[in-house]
Amino acid sequence: MPSSHRVTETIEWMELPIDADGSRNIIPSGTVKLNCSCGWQARVQHLQVSRARREHLEEQEG
Repeated sequence: MPSSHRVTETIEWMELPIDADGSRNIIPSGTVKLNCSCGWQARVQHLQVSRARREHLEEQEG
């Protein structure tokens, strides 16, 4: 991977309705936000992170 392209991942969270006892339920939404140092961004499902990252880096190389 070229040093000019560093892709970071941020897990997006969602809040479910408050329980009867008043506790908050915050869970992963299943979506991950990808950001590259070149400015590229994407939102993908968790299972597609590796593919999206690989495709972006391949596009930059060739």
